[in-house]
Amino acid sequence: MGGGTRIGDRFGRYLPGPCALADSKWDAPAAGLCSVLLAAVFVTEIASPRTVVGALAWPPLLAANWMLSRRSARVVLVVGVLLFITAALIEGRNRLTIVILGGVVVLIASVTRLYATTLAQTGASLRVVGAPRTLPEAASLTARELDVARLGAEGCSAAEIGVRLHIGERTVETHLANTYSKLGIHSRLQLIRMASKLGSG
Repeated sequence: MGGGTRIGDRFGRYLPGPCALADSKWDAPAAGLCSVLLAAVFVTEIASPRTVVGALAWPPLLAANWMLSRRSARVVLVVGVLLFITAALIEGRNRLTIVILGGVVVLIASVTRLYATTLAQTGASLRVVGAPRTLPEAASLTARELDVARLGAEGCSAAEIGVRLHIGERTVETHLANTYSKLGIHSRLQLIRMASKLGSG
């Protein structure tokens, strides 16, 4: 049993958790990088009309839908869909293959996003067996901080939280900073880990 925990901890150090880059300074740059990689796959696909290289689009699409905020993941997904449609229109010879491949890749990316959001909301993959159901530190949070923490643990960006709670983005960031301080944590991933112990709204 202990060995399994150690293996999980080892992988956890190297693999980013669900929505791990949401609300970080790396969210937008990562979305840009994923979009550039998709564009590179598109250019390669057009430059080599006899082979289908569109399958190389799945790593950036999956990475974006696993790690990024909802907004950034949607942007990358839209870029991917538009590039697949464009490739299918340009390449008459491989059109059917590209359409099928694009549909499968987009479907897998969408399922990945659903799974990442579910894990972020429930904290199921990171829950410690035998841990208390609620955190004593959570009692020190104000009602607004608790609302912000719950939405943050779902993978919402600061802007998305602000829209849903009708408050400014800077106010959201202040509430998150206060929440991190009161809970003794330093990152979104740690917040996601304790999501199930924040209770439901």
